Amino acid sequence: MNTKLITLLSVSLFIFSSCEKDEDTSISTSTSTSTEDYLPLNIGNNWSYTGAIAYETFINSDTTIGGKLYYKIENDQGASNLIRKSGSDYLIIDEAVYGDNEPHVILKEKGNEGDEWGFDISVNTYGFITKNVYKFTIHEKLESLEVNNNLFEDVLVIDLDIETYLDGDYIMSTNDYRYYYANGIGLIKSGSALLGGYSDLVEYTVQ
Repeated sequence: MNTKLITLLSVSLFIFSSCEKDEDTSISTSTSTSTEDYLPLNIGNNWSYTGAIAYETFINSDTTIGGKLYYKIENDQGASNLIRKSGSDYLIIDEAVYGDNEPHVILKEKGNEGDEWGFDISVNTYGFITKNVYKFTIHEKLESLEVNNNLFEDVLVIDLDIETYLDGDYIMSTNDYRYYYANGIGLIKSGSALLGGYSDLVEYTVQ
């Protein structure tokens, strides 16, 4: 149970396993110019959130793996992962979350409401095989969404469900984790009622 909850907390591109900070109620500000990306990847980009979990994420560096350019996304709690965009898909490498060094698709910009994709991760611990089945769904596409008194246009809403199996036997599901991505901005809202609510974007810089 504890391992499962830690996994769900960590799977978010921006939340990771951060500690809660004092809530910031300032309104969103932007020094960005619009792009066509729902997760803009450029060195110098940063995002700050408040709400259920207050945290900051930033991109200060990149690296090449297998001939592919990845951007290192870090948070102010010391966690990090690697993200790259391939076509209209975003792939993540995060050994701490998934237990491997393989890229996994965690965001698709193209598709219709209801489209699904996912992957399985199995880990052998003391002779027991734990398998987490990650299923992502395009929940809906919104013309606009107000977050923290700011109106964001062209918002893509992604749901994440996780099923856990132990030695082939179903153990539990954790559902209703939801991400809101605004075109040209990135993640503007994320969270789960099960895990205590949502975190909202309050300040960002996108180049």
